[in-house]
Order: sequence, then structure tokens, then C-alpha cells
Amino acid sequence: MSEDSRRIDEHNNRDRSKINRPGKTSMSTKSQACENTDREIWRGPDKGGGDFYADSLHITKEGALGINCGGYVVVMPIREWHRLGAIGRRPIDEIKST
Repeated sequence: MSEDSRRIDEHNNRDRSKINRPGKTSMSTKSQACENTDREIWRGPDKGGGDFYADSLHITKEGALGINCGGYVVVMPIREWHRLGAIGRRPIDEIKST
């Protein structure tokens, strides 16, 4: 197994209950109004009629980054996003020495 594959497996199999997920919500069948405290910082092109599924980025009240792609939103602290993006990348010192 390559190092990249091992890192991806580690990421996929880690205990998610230990991750601070400020944007985590639970599904409920009850209707209730909630105040939206997220601050949208970017929205992709609107295809007309107020496109709720347009890609967008937002910051939660707790400071986590949310990414909406096609109506599916993932919210994680910025360091988790950075760590996820770094999986499989070589350290800068290793790149400089080649």
C-alpha cells in the first residue's frame, strides 16, 4: 500500500466523534425556525430564480468553513480543511531538495 493510500485510509477510518464539528446538525421531522448566523463569503453563478444549490462558501458563527456544492454542505474547522488538503502532498523540504 502506498503512503498516499495509507493516509487516505487513515482519514476515512478515523474516529469522527473526536472532530470538533461546529456546524453539525441533526435531522428532525419537526418544523422549527432557526436564525441563520452563517456569513456567506462567496456564491457561484445563479442560474435564475434564486438558486439554492449554487456552489457557495460560508463561515459559521463558530469560525468553521462551510462548502456547499450542489446542495450538499460540509462544515469543518479551517485546520481540518487544510489537513485534508495536505493528504498525499510532499513536505516543502522534500520538494526543495529535488
